[in-house]
Amino acid sequence: MERALKTLGLPMSFEALEDAKALIRDQLSFYKTQSLGGDWFAIFVDAFVGNGKMQNIALFVAVGVDLDGRKQILGFWVEVFQDLVNRGVHRVLIFVTDDFPGLHEVILKVFPYSEHQLCLLHLERNLRRGLSKDGYKRVRNAQNKDEGESEFERICEIIGEEKPKLASVFKEKCGQYLAFLGYPEEVRKHVYTTNPVESVNAGIELMRLELGRILPFIGLS
Repeated sequence: MERALKTLGLPMSFEALEDAKALIRDQLSFYKTQSLGGDWFAIFVDAFVGNGKMQNIALFVAVGVDLDGRKQILGFWVEVFQDLVNRGVHRVLIFVTDDFPGLHEVILKVFPYSEHQLCLLHLERNLRRGLSKDGYKRVRNAQNKDEGESEFERICEIIGEEKPKLASVFKEKCGQYLAFLGYPEEVRKHVYTTNPVESVNAGIELMRLELGRILPFIGLS
């Protein structure tokens, strides 16, 4: 705020800045503790890795879509899922995330009846070299899980020619990459990727750059 006021050539006082900071803290505290609805269709979780005050921090951001199709930013945390429960979230049909280590086990423990979809688009980006886009498209456009599993198996076979251990890992996670195929066709395109939450992270990155490459609100999470 001080930098912005100086840039605009506006007067400022230490007391006014402190009052503004206190107001922002109060509003942020209310936002991060307000009750959430109990039932959600999908919650998208992605990690933004940036600089906190003293160290690099993985900041998890969650965007929820309720049963009426409305999208809402649920919050940002260093730890996510227990806080969602504490704020009233009880039932989630599907979580959509990247393949963060240990995250699947946490979801199973806290939300044992929820499905977990790993971002298929990120898998495509990471493995695009040497693989046809058509193979991934056939997975995305599969009519059902059986067809999707068959196409996914073909991709794993191609990967296995050079990296058999990696192919084995993907085979074990086939169900997580294809969970979206259990939903109606008009819904699938919205739940096979973490894109809905990545747009939020893009905004956080712009804010971080404007604030000298730090995230000063980390201490409030």
